[in-house]
Amino acid sequence: MPVTVGTNSWVTVAEADTYLATRYGASAWAGLSPADKTALLLTACSWLRLQAGFSIPITSTDTVVKAAQCEASWFWYLHGEEWDKRAALYASGVRSFTVMSWSESLSAPSLPEWLKSMIITYADGAVYKPTAHRSY
Repeated sequence: MPVTVGTNSWVTVAEADTYLATRYGASAWAGLSPADKTALLLTACSWLRLQAGFSIPITSTDTVVKAAQCEASWFWYLHGEEWDKRAALYASGVRSFTVMSWSESLSAPSLPEWLKSMIITYADGAVYKPTAHRSY
């Protein structure tokens, strides 16, 4: 399925390329195949649109939404497999586990907090007011 802005994505592959070319630590994005970039962008768009408590119109042209999709795509590239494994464990009833001397507690999977903060203006019923910054 191709990336179609306004239907299944907020950004084109070219826009994501431009965004991620300037993001520190994301140089590997340039080496991904067009098919992988497409899959990551479509996954990120679906992930953002399906988050409980958030409502982003697919027709949004908001720069922050586009950035969030690019960031979510990069997150999925780096951590998607681990995220899916933890989500599957949580869905099957596992709340914590221990492997040798390492243990982890699981919570219901949701967007990372830093990604939520990017799209806070689309939180259902929320009115976002940026914090005033002091000038010194």
